[in-house]
Amino acid sequence: MDKATYDKIDRRTRRLIMPDIITKDSLPSDPSTWPQHRKKVLARMIRIDGEFTVQTKEGPLTCPDGWLAVDSAGWPYPVSRDDYAQMYELVNVLH
Repeated sequence: MDKATYDKIDRRTRRLIMPDIITKDSLPSDPSTWPQHRKKVLARMIRIDGEFTVQTKEGPLTCPDGWLAVDSAGWPYPVSRDDYAQMYELVNVLH
């Protein structure tokens, strides 16, 4: 998929026509130019040693080593050890 795909604009809606599948290599622009967002909710997760497979709402995902998290709708999803180290930190919530 080349960048020319994103140059096409729907005349009626004036929005970019996106490809059927967006991949890491076919993003519409450089993500470093996109606005930054912070999640509003805390994530519930536990550490799982070794490989595990999770049935997510998108289908099964296997994680070689990491964390098992649950989204706000109750669906489980894996977080790799590297992603956890980069994006999460333990929060001590006072009750």
